[in-house]
Amino acid sequence: MASVLLKTTKFYLALALIVAAAGELRAQGFLIPDTTRRDMVFDFAGNNLYISTSTGLIKTFNLSMLAFGRSYNLGGSVNGIDIARDDSFILAAQDSFGPAQGVFQRVNLATGTITNIPYMLESADGGAWDVAIGSNGLALVSTQSSVSGDTHIRQINLRTNVITIRHDTPRYGVVSAATHIHRSADGTRFFFMEPGISNGPVFTYSAMANTFGPSFDTNANLDIRVASGAVNRNGNLIALRTYGSPVSLNTASNFNFVHSLNGIDSGVAFDAVRDVLYGVNSQTDEIIAYSTTTYAELFRLSIGEDIDPIGSFVFATGTLVASADGKWLALETDSGIRLFQVQTTTLGNISTRAFVQTGDNVMIGGFIVQGTGSKRVIIRAIGPELTQYGVPNVLANPTLELHDGAGALIASNNNWATTIIGGIITASQARDLQASGHAPADPRESAIIADLPAGNYTAIVRGANNTTGVALVEVYDLSPNASSFLGNISTRSFVQTDDNVMIGGFIVAGTQSKRVIIRAIGPELSAPPFNIPNALANPTLELHDSTGALIASNDDWKHTIIGGIITRGQVVDIQNSGYAPSDESESAIIATLPPGNYTAIVRGVNETTGVALVEVYDLH
Repeated sequence: MASVLLKTTKFYLALALIVAAAGELRAQGFLIPDTTRRDMVFDFAGNNLYISTSTGLIKTFNLSMLAFGRSYNLGGSVNGIDIARDDSFILAAQDSFGPAQGVFQRVNLATGTITNIPYMLESADGGAWDVAIGSNGLALVSTQSSVSGDTHIRQINLRTNVITIRHDTPRYGVVSAATHIHRSADGTRFFFMEPGISNGPVFTYSAMANTFGPSFDTNANLDIRVASGAVNRNGNLIALRTYGSPVSLNTASNFNFVHSLNGIDSGVAFDAVRDVLYGVNSQTDEIIAYSTTTYAELFRLSIGEDIDPIGSFVFATGTLVASADGKWLALETDSGIRLFQVQTTTLGNISTRAFVQTGDNVMIGGFIVQGTGSKRVIIRAIGPELTQYGVPNVLANPTLELHDGAGALIASNNNWATTIIGGIITASQARDLQASGHAPADPRESAIIADLPAGNYTAIVRGANNTTGVALVEVYDLSPNASSFLGNISTRSFVQTDDNVMIGGFIVAGTQSKRVIIRAIGPELSAPPFNIPNALANPTLELHDSTGALIASNDDWKHTIIGGIITRGQVVDIQNSGYAPSDESESAIIATLPPGNYTAIVRGVNETTGVALVEVYDLH
């Protein structure tokens, strides 16, 4: 055991599973001191935050420089804004209106040209209020009331700038004045909140079908100063908060209740990349992040000033927006806007070491690309260079295959300096591998660079000519700033004894602790749908820190082993995580880990051997 740990700590960096903890730009964000602010929107490229003002300006705030850039003078006073998906223009709701007309304004961000899109005042219409741009090339817009009463939702065809009234909204073609519109990150779903009416109706719009969904009565005041709402990134989940009530998560478009989250009494916003909801707590003056899959609280960000749950601004204090790339939050406060940079929660430098055999006992690593964009990765199969760490019986000539979620072979390699053209590999990769900084040290080792869209992938390591030995499978993230990330990693291989047990290393990187579940799976591999022969009958699991110290262990997940960082029973937590093993003889550990390097070791009870799976899941 000591020899295994020694060798493990020597090359934990080669066995790295980086889990970047969600954090913040500064302890209390970055203050943009502009008290004329009204609405705000991030561009899709992740370069700028645009701010509308009561002085008629749309201001550009550069996210890399943390400084104001160009301003666009629209005149009057500007309310709601939204940005085109190609970042070419902003659509703005102009508060000022004439005796017969109001106006929405389209601002070309490259030239500064302002195009007016006027509307004839109908019934109680007043100045323009809010806008949302859909994925279908249409924008839906709302207006205020010059007196009191109902107004209309209008549609702007962004190809022609023609504006028309939509008479098919759920409440007989009208809405309450100053209806607020929330948009999903992908532009496929809008969420409408009607204030100033006792039954507090809400409804949605599908940009894919160009239709409105049914109306739902909240029986609450939906004024933006006392209520808030948001749509998740793909438009299937709605968050709604009304005064004095917890945040309610509901399905779209039928508003079926999913879950409630306490502790939020102001603005809400969904992360545009991950399954996370952010909300403002005015009692503690914090932004709280919740998982929308486990509903667990993830972390808190200190705002740095008092937040009034009943805002006094037209677009209220506590209004919260999230960037399209998942990296920024912007919060409206009495002092202006506070900007927070949220680190991407990703898995990178994924590695597992095990003994590679043949047939069903080769080494198989699985990983998931999640998010909105492609992820550039390098996948490596390492054998000979492990000898420098004192590892015996290394795999002399590892080969590598990459399969997609359907099981199709999309790339392969044997000897990294010689590219195998085929599948997604269309050109020589030797130079790219060298430039990546992760080229293997031995020419017999294998590597593939791939740009992978969101989905499930499998890397298979074998020995050339059916040879066997100890090898390492790794995945490195070559695009950590992309709007996608590597998700839950698992590796399957044949677990032997001594130096040939299965070892997975990971790093918790960032400013905060990370809650994870680590599993060692054996018996369930033998059952359908896997039907794997020679499964490890009773796997045990150890967790070690960067010094090699044992900090947690488990054998049979329903029996917690108290010791190290484990201070109480974990059975209920494991069951509630959604990742409880299906067989009682399998092992699992839940741990909240501070930043640092960690190693998970899988063995068989009483030196037994067999095929097993080691997994690490991010519970945040």
